[in-house]
Amino acid sequence: MARRKVSTPPSATLPAPPAGSAIRLCADGAYRWTYAFPLFTNPSILLWGWKIVFTIIGLTLAGIWIVFAAITLVQSGLDAEAQFFNLRLWLGAFALFLALWPLGYLLLALLCGGKYWMDFRMDAAGIAHAQTPRQFRKSRGLGAAAGLLGALSGSIGAVQAGRLLGARGRMSMNFADVRSARASRRWSTISLNEESVYRHHIYVEPRDFDFMLGVIRSLLPARAAARLQA
Repeated sequence: MARRKVSTPPSATLPAPPAGSAIRLCADGAYRWTYAFPLFTNPSILLWGWKIVFTIIGLTLAGIWIVFAAITLVQSGLDAEAQFFNLRLWLGAFALFLALWPLGYLLLALLCGGKYWMDFRMDAAGIAHAQTPRQFRKSRGLGAAAGLLGALSGSIGAVQAGRLLGARGRMSMNFADVRSARASRRWSTISLNEESVYRHHIYVEPRDFDFMLGVIRSLLPARAAARLQA
């Protein structure tokens, strides 16, 4: 999924990373680093996806249940047994979707070899990341397989998942657009949020967490920076 390009950096100069850092300060004044996200030991992507599944599928099934409840009400009147049957049916479907997501995540993690590789670039204006070329080649193959299986099974969701896996999206965010932020020292993750539902998760090695936290805090709007605590 393409996002806005990182804007031209202002005159602010980024500080040099500490000795032994995995982050490089390049000639163009931007930081660059590669991060291998541990799919089995860091649950942030799993939980983030679960939240999306919970919201989207939950709202969709709730809307469908309301329609069927209204139809049942028109056809059968105040039939409590029929209404409870509809409720149990849609709650069961909701539970099934919630159970399938972690199973799908586990399968994806196994196929990816337990790691998801990302390239990060950050300047004084914003940050962007994309799959590494190696990860992209692997994801493209997985995406093609998922899309084919989805087409054969008639699953629109599986087809869409395949398209997303096969697309090397460059996701970026300008620091000036950040409205809230939070950090997790345990998972070495810094999350930046816009006014929209879009969130940018920044992953660094544990030894670089405090350094990156301080730099990002200095670049954010004052209100968001005040909330960025580890």
